[in-house]
Amino acid sequence: MSADLCGTLVIQLLRTYAISAVVIRGLTRGERRDTVRARKGLHAIRLIARRHSIPVVALSGSRVRRFFRDYERHVRYETARFLTVIFSDLTWALPRPRTFYEPENRRMALFDAVALGLAFLGTAEDSEPVRTLLASAAGVFSPASR
Repeated sequence: MSADLCGTLVIQLLRTYAISAVVIRGLTRGERRDTVRARKGLHAIRLIARRHSIPVVALSGSRVRRFFRDYERHVRYETARFLTVIFSDLTWALPRPRTFYEPENRRMALFDAVALGLAFLGTAEDSEPVRTLLASAAGVFSPASR
């Protein structure tokens, strides 16, 4: 997806929904995701958000992982499975667990986005409702039930 197309989609989302913040996964120089394409897309998102006076918050992948470790989710698939308990509408998108030699299913990006949003909301000042919601689902699909 080009930066222009990314920008068009972001503008459409801003017009459709009352967005109060844009949460992105931070990019560290030299990591595998650090590509020209990703940097251009993030730059376009930041520019559009700034034009609309919407704050952009970047969360690191490690911060998201730490947040879900509080709920004993140490692997991305465990986190995705956990999210289907909270958001049952996502159940259709949960792929089967992959083996080490298989590429990751493209639908996992959906769970990454939801996890990023929850980590943002769960680390905000008034995060008690989010943490209560997550705690209520923590016992279902516990890692011990694998």
